[in-house]
Amino acid sequence: PVTRILEFTASLNTGNNYFLVSATTGGGSDSKNLTVVYNPLTVSKPLITLINPNYSPFPTNANSVNVTASVVNVNGQGDIQVSRNGATVNFTYDPSTRSLQFTSNLNPGNNTFDLVARTAAGSDAKSLTVVYTAPLPAPVITITNPHRNPEMMTGSTFTVEASVTNVNSRNQVQVIVNGQNTGSFTFIPEPGTLTITGALNKGRNSIQIMASNTSGSDTKTQEIMFTPTLTGTGAGMPRPKPIVDLTPAPNGGNLTKASYVLNGRVQYVSNNMDIHVTQNNNPITGFSFDPASQNLQVNIQLAPGMNMFTVTGLNANGSDSKSQSVTYTPPPAPVMALIRNAPQLLPGQFENVIYPVTGKITGINSVADITVSVNGVRMTSGITYNPADHSFNVVPKEVPGTNSIEITATNASGTSKRVLTVNYKP
Repeated sequence: PVTRILEFTASLNTGNNYFLVSATTGGGSDSKNLTVVYNPLTVSKPLITLINPNYSPFPTNANSVNVTASVVNVNGQGDIQVSRNGATVNFTYDPSTRSLQFTSNLNPGNNTFDLVARTAAGSDAKSLTVVYTAPLPAPVITITNPHRNPEMMTGSTFTVEASVTNVNSRNQVQVIVNGQNTGSFTFIPEPGTLTITGALNKGRNSIQIMASNTSGSDTKTQEIMFTPTLTGTGAGMPRPKPIVDLTPAPNGGNLTKASYVLNGRVQYVSNNMDIHVTQNNNPITGFSFDPASQNLQVNIQLAPGMNMFTVTGLNANGSDSKSQSVTYTPPPAPVMALIRNAPQLLPGQFENVIYPVTGKITGINSVADITVSVNGVRMTSGITYNPADHSFNVVPKEVPGTNSIEITATNASGTSKRVLTVNYKP
């Protein structure tokens, strides 16, 4: 009665709701109508859309997968669950973009991911199956016959056998004999046996096997030295088997230069095709042999440490091998001790005479191992070096003003550098 305010609560029906309020006293009556239109708020249930991968099953050779999806009509990450093969998967959800993302490692075979979103309005679920097939390892070739490399033969035909794994068909195998592709081989994928046959050329023959798949490739080479039966110069006289002699290495085989020449003599062979040279078991083909003098010369770049050389000569009546060991110790990096007999100047003063730079440089062989540059311009003359006492001398080609003189000495082990700054005004 004090506030004269009427309040009441009423349930609403969908659409128009009509209310009539009337009041009557002894002095009369009054009424008012009120229409309330009720439209219930519609809440959509969640909706999940797979974006990447966007189809299932999804095959892959990668051992992990990155999954993105769109999830709408949820309040946040708490309304979403992700699992792989029943185990919970951690994920991120961005409400502003409605994007869900996660990365998961894969087990070989089927990996089933279940995405579920639930709210008061309902739920949605999507399933993604990722099929992981581990990539096939790269091929591996193992030559099983002959058992030696190189093999020595006096017959004119050969058979090479090998094991080739991780390839499924003949098309993944290539055979090259003496630089030419050949189809004269059989390949059985299971158990991966390869057999190659063919005719030999006189001297060295190379049989190269290559196999490849999506994961890589492998190559193996078998060498066969074919020497037909020969006789000596006398009628009916058998030809002696080869004799190999090597010239001893200088300094007891302890060398400090990387370049080395292996010299020797190989008797009772026809040409360099009858000779096999290896360095640390690796074939060397770039050598010279004079059949008239029977002299052998091999130009070699030494590897640091021990280098084992083996020279084999062969003919139809046998073979002979000799080995030589050479140890290469690279010299230390150059060391420079330089002086410049110029007077001590105060700041801002200039020299009016060009003074030579002298001293000693050790660890190099000749003046060719030295570079001198003045203000970035390399000098091509006026540099002297005596390897006997390691003495060095140069008169820099200075110009008026501030000069930067750079002296560099280099050998196989490194570089030594000195930079001098000279203020010169004639």
